[in-house]
Amino acid sequence: MDARGLIWQGSASGVNVFDRKTGQSTLLDMKSGFYGNSVVALTEDTRGTIWVVTDHGVSNIIPKQEDGVWTFAVRSYNDRDGLQPGPFNQRAIYFSKSGMLLVGGQDGLDIINTKKLADNNKEEKPVFSGLIIYNSLIEAGHEYEGNVVLEKALFDCEKLTLKGNENHFYIQMSSNDGGVKNGTRFIYRLEGYNDTWVKTDPVNPNISYMGLPSGTYTLCVRMFKDDGTMGEHESRLVIIIGTPWYLSWWAWIIYLLLAAGILYKIGHRSFYNK
Repeated sequence: MDARGLIWQGSASGVNVFDRKTGQSTLLDMKSGFYGNSVVALTEDTRGTIWVVTDHGVSNIIPKQEDGVWTFAVRSYNDRDGLQPGPFNQRAIYFSKSGMLLVGGQDGLDIINTKKLADNNKEEKPVFSGLIIYNSLIEAGHEYEGNVVLEKALFDCEKLTLKGNENHFYIQMSSNDGGVKNGTRFIYRLEGYNDTWVKTDPVNPNISYMGLPSGTYTLCVRMFKDDGTMGEHESRLVIIIGTPWYLSWWAWIIYLLLAAGILYKIGHRSFYNK
């Protein structure tokens, strides 16, 4: 039981979190971001966050209660972050007063400085590092189907203008610390299209839109910090999707002329058939 009174039970199926006051029961597993479902160890740190060790990874869980309902932000780490590949040992976990998390596995002892993780992303700012249209990487100054999409690098652009048939695209993300570490995540929304904040996948931090309707939008991106909150710095990119040729003003004129011609022929035939 943690400091909030929540009961945490680890099993081969994940972690079940139970709130005795409300009766809320939540299962956290690989779908929540764990590296494996089989839980071998659990502990709480001095910040009140929970550390869960599965057979092949370590996850930090930040509980948050809103309107009486508990939600859980999960951030996971494995051998790509410098930990041993596992498997980890049963109940081999210890949290020290200095903020060090010790986790034992078949290859020895992993020591994680949780204070350093907690301070991550405080000064980081998202960077729009690249653009992919369909499967083509768009480079600054180069033509794409006869059109130069980017006059300069995307991170130097305040506005991105795309044709109506270029509305299947990916925005590649990085940060101003020089790159994207494994586990780095961003949270974003597209003003004018959907105001809901969406988190990127830690393995693939690209932001993708398929079939975005014509219009003017603003992409807002922040860092998603280890404590489950958004970073203070926000990067913004105006995205303009042009009108497809078949919906342009001259196309509508052609449609009207064709319709008028068809109506004229129908009326002309009807007049002579009388």
